[in-house]
Amino acid sequence: MAVYAVNDNRVNNGALTLSEQNIYGSSRLGVYKPFLNLSVYTPPDTIPITGLESGGYRSNFVRGQKYYELTNHLQNVLVTISDKKIGVDGNSDGIIDYYTADVITANDFYSFGSLMPGRKYSQANIKYRYGFNGKENDNEAKGEGNQIDYGERVYDPRLGRFLSVDPLQKQFPALSSYQYSGNNPIATVDLDGLEPAAINPGTESLVLILQGVGNDPPDGATQANNAAKTYPGLAPDEALGSIQSSGPKLQVVVYASSRGENTKNDVLETIKKFKSINPNGKVILVGHSQGADNIIELAKENKDVQLDLIITLDIKDASGKGIFSIDDDNVPSNVKNAINYYQKGEVIGGEKNEIDNKEKTNGTNVLSPGSNHRSIDNDLQPYIIQDINNFLKGKDPVKEAKERKLPTFVPRPNEKNIINGSKSSI
Repeated sequence: MAVYAVNDNRVNNGALTLSEQNIYGSSRLGVYKPFLNLSVYTPPDTIPITGLESGGYRSNFVRGQKYYELTNHLQNVLVTISDKKIGVDGNSDGIIDYYTADVITANDFYSFGSLMPGRKYSQANIKYRYGFNGKENDNEAKGEGNQIDYGERVYDPRLGRFLSVDPLQKQFPALSSYQYSGNNPIATVDLDGLEPAAINPGTESLVLILQGVGNDPPDGATQANNAAKTYPGLAPDEALGSIQSSGPKLQVVVYASSRGENTKNDVLETIKKFKSINPNGKVILVGHSQGADNIIELAKENKDVQLDLIITLDIKDASGKGIFSIDDDNVPSNVKNAINYYQKGEVIGGEKNEIDNKEKTNGTNVLSPGSNHRSIDNDLQPYIIQDINNFLKGKDPVKEAKERKLPTFVPRPNEKNIINGSKSSI
């Protein structure tokens, strides 16, 4: 999260220095370069303030130390600008007519990520560490932009190949184990040197399913198939995890939910990439237990992301506080349609959603009769598919769910008996 320098005579005469910090929103926005000398304590500058016996402190704000990234749909850092604006007096009358951005760096990339000769710029020889796909360059190894760190593997953009084999090569037998992004770099990116996050331009509707909690999935492997390589219990289950696409215009991705941020971050990036290619595409999120909690948190933390339909099943925050944990059940106005199913068979869960703005969000709560927290996803799987299909066919999914008469389910005693072994398609 931060970069420090010490014994570098070019920076504060070699003193311990905070040279760089990442700036984050839902993802990295840029970096802050304060070059703060940490070996010297500077007392705060106090100023008198009427009514306050101890006075106040003067803080100096310096423009030009924050660099912000301008990226495309592949997260390539094309331009960085500072937080400083430059005034332009077009007619020399002493009055600023307009402002221009303070451009720090600019780069153009070939398809597989190597820099275009003559198509790069840097202010005062400033080198920005991040570039192709937003990954960090290792410029000391092979020169500027010629080696990129993807976390799991190292990539050479001049070759369009990784320098070591894909840890997930058995899942992609048709591809070279050294290939990048499924050999489709214009439409897809490679996540941390692992599986390609395919963005299909023909997809019109994206369904993201967040299963209930087990173990937290590893970073870079939050999709259920990959999380299961570390924790077999996170494999796609036979309830929500068995929902599949029945056509080329619908894409279904199954995630393992998390008590941390990694699943939400990966889901958010998937939505953004889908929307960058299909701006009018429909986004549907389905989650059980901790997965449902992840969905509500994601919606609340990213008000600029429009979610067309969310279906939550017995929301539960599995933070380790048991029945005393606080579940997220307030649905913000960036959600168009919200269906929440809940149960009364167990103390855990049982939450109803609250709609923040009923004029912007069409929502309802539906009791699943006889279900318990563990069985509700299995009990309701065929009805979840109906809800999704109702929405895709242009019907009001909330009205249909509210008016549907559900049977009284008989909960089974343990997870093993709950699993029904069936596969279902939307």
